[in-house]
Amino acid sequence: MASLVIGGLTFTRALAAAVGTAGGALVVDDQAVHLTKSYAREERVIPELDVGDPNPQIAVILVDRELPEAATHSELALVQLASTNAIVGLALEIDPATGKVFAGKSFLPQGGTPQFFTQISGSEKVADDDFRLSAGRVSGHIHTFRPVDVINQDGTLTGSYSFDATFDTPVVPAPILLSTLVGDQARASDPARAIRRYLEAVAGGDLAAIKASLARDHPFAAMVTAENLPEMKQEVLGPYADAPAMMADLQKAYIYQAEAQLFFKGAQGGTVMPMVLEDGVWKISTP
Repeated sequence: MASLVIGGLTFTRALAAAVGTAGGALVVDDQAVHLTKSYAREERVIPELDVGDPNPQIAVILVDRELPEAATHSELALVQLASTNAIVGLALEIDPATGKVFAGKSFLPQGGTPQFFTQISGSEKVADDDFRLSAGRVSGHIHTFRPVDVINQDGTLTGSYSFDATFDTPVVPAPILLSTLVGDQARASDPARAIRRYLEAVAGGDLAAIKASLARDHPFAAMVTAENLPEMKQEVLGPYADAPAMMADLQKAYIYQAEAQLFFKGAQGGTVMPMVLEDGVWKISTP
């Protein structure tokens, strides 16, 4: 079972992404899959997750079919689709100041391990041409310089892939930060109260309350079962004895109009829990 707590975010929820167009193909061992749809979001990373990448950045998805809404803003939902061979495509991270792709993932046919890549000066894997960001739209052309090895989870190599594609799509703007609450103010906030109810439900094994705490499109809702409860407690609470102990380590709450990111910092490091406001109720969002 995958964790319901995350240590980092790639996509933020914000508004539903409008679908754009893509052209070209992703080729695996001479078998081409045509890419037809694209999506884009502006991403702004909170300071605790800033590792020095461009901030803000543009996240662009190119795929072979239209995505369900959750997968346009949730990396986990996108990976989940790819792992079951439901989609083939690319997820790119682009510096809007330069138009350069600085990292990305390739989702290949037959599922399997997503192929991660980063652009290192002198050994770039991907070229990006004709990048344009204007009037709320982004477009460009990307292609690999040469076939890239497919790396399995155990580190072995099986074949290669390449891509050559174009995209033109609306960009969903990053949500506007309304306030940053610290310490007691963060712990007294409405999103924090919702998190506490969720943690109490997990600690108490209340499956109905756990499900009620999750956003309606949360990819892990189906995993909330009695069988998974022991693992869920371990993953959600970790070293904490109970909900109050974990809530004591809530350091900051970043509040947006219909979203929030809650940052916990304990002896074992930091954790961010994303929230979304649904019908006036704060829920655990989709990482």
